[in-house]
Amino acid sequence: MSNSLPCNGAEIPFGTIRIEADGRLLPDREAARILALQDGGGDLIAPEGDLAPLVEALTQAARAVREGACSWSSLVPMPDGLLMEVLVHGDPVQAGGPVYAVVQDVARRRQREEHANRAQRVEALSELSGDLAHEFNNVGTAILGLTDLLVLDAKDTPSRVLLGQVQTAARRGLNLAGQLLTFGRRHIHREESCDPSDVFQSVVELVRQTFPRNIEIGVDLQADPCQIESDPEQLRQAFVNLALNARDALADTPGVIVFRSSLVQMDEDHLQHFPGTAPGRYLLFEVGDTGRGIPKEIQPRIFRPFFTTREDSRSGLGLATAYGIIRSHGGQISFVSEAGVGTRFMILLPYSPARPHEPASPAPAAHPRPPAHDTALLDRSANELVLFADDEESIRLFAGAALRRRGYRALTARNGQEAVDLVRTHGSEIKMVFLDLTMPVMGGHEAFEKMREMQPDLRVVIMSGYGADERSVTLLEQGALAFLAKPFDVHELLSMVEMALHDRPEA
Repeated sequence: MSNSLPCNGAEIPFGTIRIEADGRLLPDREAARILALQDGGGDLIAPEGDLAPLVEALTQAARAVREGACSWSSLVPMPDGLLMEVLVHGDPVQAGGPVYAVVQDVARRRQREEHANRAQRVEALSELSGDLAHEFNNVGTAILGLTDLLVLDAKDTPSRVLLGQVQTAARRGLNLAGQLLTFGRRHIHREESCDPSDVFQSVVELVRQTFPRNIEIGVDLQADPCQIESDPEQLRQAFVNLALNARDALADTPGVIVFRSSLVQMDEDHLQHFPGTAPGRYLLFEVGDTGRGIPKEIQPRIFRPFFTTREDSRSGLGLATAYGIIRSHGGQISFVSEAGVGTRFMILLPYSPARPHEPASPAPAAHPRPPAHDTALLDRSANELVLFADDEESIRLFAGAALRRRGYRALTARNGQEAVDLVRTHGSEIKMVFLDLTMPVMGGHEAFEKMREMQPDLRVVIMSGYGADERSVTLLEQGALAFLAKPFDVHELLSMVEMALHDRPEA
């Protein structure tokens, strides 16, 4: 049984060396393994060669302890790059007796601590990015909506062209916000039963067909058939992002990109890349390249959103997006890189044996976007009363104007409590409600429950800038009519009203 100490969820082995009064050094089996001795244990450590620095330190430490020191500790650099932490103590009762030294490879421990610290920093950025994307989606909804109304008024004037450019720029920014939500794992993925190896292989085939011919593609796919609940399109995006990163690392020069997959049992070698991982079997996917490698000084930042070393980079979100997707599937992503040699990214996913195909779970309800030029929704008459609840004033302004322009009567509320009070006051006169999930005073979930207590058949569309997450799925299961993701524009808003009030038969 090996000795080990916990380090960030992983066990770091240590060994013991007995230092006899005559100077003999007798390692136990774990110490012999750490020091790469040929024999198991109980062997004299020769005072020359690569172990000379350690032997000298141990001899000095034993002398100090025998002369009265309680203990002695030091870090001993070894010629092969190891950094040994040595703690020496003796038996104060038995003067002149044996002294014991505990040795541990500090380099590996520090590597794992740095890996864990890096993961914690990325997790903190992930949380922050999701919150920022939510706020940006709120701002984007107001920009798109209000610009839509101005475009309708501008008709064919030159201002319409300029406003169209505003809309295009806004949508580009909102696409980035969507990627930030993926990094922050705020999107709920469309779960279905699939084999990640099939998804990985489809990316390999795509790479073979589309990457430059001066790049050699190596393939070694050994993973067993597997079936997990996942979003195959998101997994494909993560694998594609890693492939594109490998292509970019070659910088238009000949090189090799290797795709590997395997079924692995978590052991000491794998734990150094995925510390803290529970024992068991996992799917391991690797994308390696023979490119420039990643300089050590920037390695802690490569998963950060918008970080890139390429001036012509698409957005700097490729690796961040891959990170968010893999983590949302319960997996981990890591890498090893050496300047001038190349980089290897590794993805670890939970493994479960293949099973008979099961039908996919339905995605949260949504409504298709009408064509941007379709103004028919604004030309039809209506008179129903619609309540729109959101804490963002600019979104309420846009939604109220769009609804009234269409011919609806509109009420707006700044929070869930105001929305509940308006439903209580107007009763069945309110035909439907738009309800944001994140509001002060009273959130959307609680407001929904109170509204349904008063009017069980009330038609409620829930909204969020976080994308469809567990909260929205829960409310849809409890009877919410549909989910409207921010950002949305005038046509999406009015199309949702049309669907809610006119496409469904009256109760």
